[in-house]
Amino acid sequence: METVHSIAELIEQQKDVITSLEYSGKILKFLTNSPYPLKRVCTLEVAEPETIAWLNAIPSDEVLWDVGANMGIFSLYAAIIRGIQVCSFEPEASNYSLLTRNIQLNNLANKVTALCCGLSNENSIRTLFKYCDFESSGINSVGEEVDAHLRPKKSLSKQTVITFTGDELANSKGFSSPQHIKIDVDGIEHLIISGLHNTLKNNCKSLLVELNLTLSEHREVVAILHGHGFKTHLQLTEDTRIKNGYWKDMVNMIFSRDDSMLKDIAHNYYKFTKQSTDYHAYQLALSENRSEQFYKTSHPIRLECMRRK
Repeated sequence: METVHSIAELIEQQKDVITSLEYSGKILKFLTNSPYPLKRVCTLEVAEPETIAWLNAIPSDEVLWDVGANMGIFSLYAAIIRGIQVCSFEPEASNYSLLTRNIQLNNLANKVTALCCGLSNENSIRTLFKYCDFESSGINSVGEEVDAHLRPKKSLSKQTVITFTGDELANSKGFSSPQHIKIDVDGIEHLIISGLHNTLKNNCKSLLVELNLTLSEHREVVAILHGHGFKTHLQLTEDTRIKNGYWKDMVNMIFSRDDSMLKDIAHNYYKFTKQSTDYHAYQLALSENRSEQFYKTSHPIRLECMRRK
C-alpha cells in the first residue's frame, strides 16, 4: 500500500542545501540544491581566473553591470569580496529565482539589484530559447534560436522575456549607469553592445565580454570597443582563449581605457595561475575529461554545507 504523507511532512522534507565558501576572510553563501550550482561554486576561483582578476581591479565605489548573471556567482563575489555596487541581469526564470534567493541569503538587497530581463539592441518582447533543463544552466539565447557559436540549433523549450537596450536603462530615473560591464550570454553579445553606444561613450571604464573571434559579429564588437577608446591585453586574450572542445575559440576578453588596469589584471592572472594548485588540478581534470569529478574529489574541502527549512 502506498504511504500517504501529510502536507506538513512533505514541507519538512523540502530543505535547501546552502554551500558556504570562505574567500579572503569573507563568506559567500549559495543555494546548491543540485549538482550544477555546486560545481559553479566549487570552481569559482579556477574556472575563470581572468574574470576574478578583472573584478579585483574594480574600485569598490563604482558600479558593475553583470549581464547574464545566472545564479549570481560573480555578482555576489563582486558585492561581498570587492564591495562593488552590482546590477544583475538574468532573463531566464529559474536562474533569476536562484539569483534572487542567493542575494537574500547573503543580505545583499542594498548591494545587488537583480532584474529579470535581457539586454539587447532594442526594447522589445522576445523569445528566450533554452537548450538545457537543469538548474543554473547558462546555455540560452534571447531572440535567436542559435547556439553559442551562432549556429542554428533546436531548443528544448521557450520562455517569453522582455529586453531593453543598456542605454535605455542607464538613462532611467533611479538607475545607476555602469563604470564596468560584464557580458556573458553565450552568443548575442554583439546585439547587447549595439544597444550600449551612449553608455560606452560617456561613462564606462572597462568591460569583460565573452567572445568568439572567429565570428564576424564578435570581431565587430572588438572594432566598436576599440572605436570607443578601449584597449586590450593581447597576450592575456590569447592565453585565456579556449583551445578545444565545444567552447573552442571562446574567450573572456577584457577591455579597458586604462593601460595600468590591464597590466594589473594580467599580472594577477598569471600570478594566480602559476601558483594555485587548485587551478592546476582543475586544468588537469579538464584535460582528462573528468571535470565533473573535480569538485567532488580533487577540490580541497573548503565548503561548509548546511541545511535549512
